Amino acid sequence: MKSIYLLPLILVIATANLGVDISNYDLPPRTFFDCLATQNVTKALVNVWDEYGEVNKNVLQNYIRAKDAKIKDFDVLVTLNDAFSAEDICNGAASGLPTAFKGTVWLDVQGKERFWSLNVTDRIPFIENVTTTCQNLGLKTGVYSSADAWSFVTGSQGAGSDTLKTTPIWYINENQNEDFDDFEYAGFGTWETPAMKNYGANTM
Repeated sequence: MKSIYLLPLILVIATANLGVDISNYDLPPRTFFDCLATQNVTKALVNVWDEYGEVNKNVLQNYIRAKDAKIKDFDVLVTLNDAFSAEDICNGAASGLPTAFKGTVWLDVQGKERFWSLNVTDRIPFIENVTTTCQNLGLKTGVYSSADAWSFVTGSQGAGSDTLKTTPIWYINENQNEDFDDFEYAGFGTWETPAMKNYGANTM
């Protein structure tokens, strides 16, 4: 029986290549990654640290299978929850990464109330602290969110900082348009140029 996978597609700005976020699947079979490769997917993304402070034990196997399928790039997601310190988050994420990992650690800023106990004014500094703490561990970091989630978390669509502006931004606007023409109104923070966009979903 053929498995059906619903995949958010990501447009990578620098090369206009496709990536897929497979965080909803624990460990897809090798044939899944081979299928992605035949669809010209060049980046795979999985979650390495979840909202409960758990490290994904399948990251290494996903990484190996993606590389075996000749998928060039491999990034990971870290779900931010201010119940955990920046040190806990970054050390936990780092402990789950393959030794050969050279991708980006995307800080997933979700607009879910249960993830945020800090005052709104303290949330940008918290995200900054996670960013710099992870960078001090030698990890490349970026921010992943949507305009509505960012507004909920920070109090404003335009909230940001000079520290965060230096990191890449991956935004969500599932309008099925494979371009960044919408970033002017669907973007957020103080970023001017996005790195990636979640623009829709597909099935395999």
